[in-house]
Amino acid sequence: MIMEVGEWVRGHESVASMLHRVLPNSRCTTPLVAPLQQVALQARDVVEVAGPSGSAKSELLLQAAVTCLLPERLYGGWEGGVLWYDLDGHFDILRLVCLLQARIHQGKALSLGGLIEDGDNIMNACLERFLLTRCYNSFDFIAALQTTRNQVKEAQRQGRSMRLLIIDSIGAFYWLDRAASLVAGASTESSRPSIQAVTRAVVRELHQLSNMHGLLVLASKCSIFSPQSSDARKDTRRAGLQHREYMPAEWQEFVTHRLLLQGPMSGEAEVVFIAEWQMPALSGVDRFTIENTGLKLVI
Repeated sequence: MIMEVGEWVRGHESVASMLHRVLPNSRCTTPLVAPLQQVALQARDVVEVAGPSGSAKSELLLQAAVTCLLPERLYGGWEGGVLWYDLDGHFDILRLVCLLQARIHQGKALSLGGLIEDGDNIMNACLERFLLTRCYNSFDFIAALQTTRNQVKEAQRQGRSMRLLIIDSIGAFYWLDRAASLVAGASTESSRPSIQAVTRAVVRELHQLSNMHGLLVLASKCSIFSPQSSDARKDTRRAGLQHREYMPAEWQEFVTHRLLLQGPMSGEAEVVFIAEWQMPALSGVDRFTIENTGLKLVI
């Protein structure tokens, strides 16, 4: 932060960069993915996508990344860069490429024979705007966030605007950090920081990145849900998913929106997932399926 203020004082920041940083960013109006369309998300919002294992959290994040990467004309994208932090080692590059190819093919079909850029060029441009970082513990994650500042600045110098920051999954290191914190607390010689201090450092870096560069933050979290009756699990139109929080208070206060996912649901002719907004609390749920081209709402 001190370095960034110093550069501004010395006049190293351009007018375009300053306006992009300080003015309200209203570009985040096109929904990234169907389950997010009920809420008008803006830059600097922090959206937590919570759900148990197998509830399509990573799939939702992948489709959000695809929408951000694609051009606006014909493809309805943001034509922006994506910062993806893979904390659980489950990132699937082949699935990302397949989703991009499917959306590019759809855009060509909508062009009705008009002039359109070559699909390979569009694919390459999208992948150039995608920055993937694999982290193996919380300290790797903090260090990666600190070095991201220079990556974002370099992208801006090259005319590429970073728009979306994705974390999959924010709770990946929670239990390891908690266990290490308990062990450190039992030892009088250990200098390992507490889990609250680690989370505070992560939140501080994310806050600086999102505020300085107008990034929308999406973070998945593997949640613990309270047990439900068999009738509640079968009724995919009934709201009220039970979410049990376990992340430290520092992270909870940082989150501005929370979307709960559940599924796949039983008693359906096809594999159906449900999504419900907890923050803000909205009535009703969205039901969706996963196809080769991405998520599809079930009416």
